[in-house]
Amino acid sequence: MQGISAIAVGTYTWIVDIIAPASANAGDLVNVEVKVYCLSEAYIGVNCLYDDTLLSFTPEWIWMTPYTIRSFTSSFTMPNK
Repeated sequence: MQGISAIAVGTYTWIVDIIAPASANAGDLVNVEVKVYCLSEAYIGVNCLYDDTLLSFTPEWIWMTPYTIRSFTSSFTMPNK
């Protein structure tokens, strides 16, 4: 994965949207929302590696039915890099 803005297709899912600010200052709280489209029935969870930071999203896992879209959210403090 190439940063938070990378779009991925999984076996059971598509990431259809990532909503996050285009920029942020060091120390700012950055809120991220990922919208996932599910292709079949499955437990789905979202995690992301940004730079050297693992982001865990809420809910951690959710049961999704086919052809539905659900949102997962997370936040992090923008590093000073």
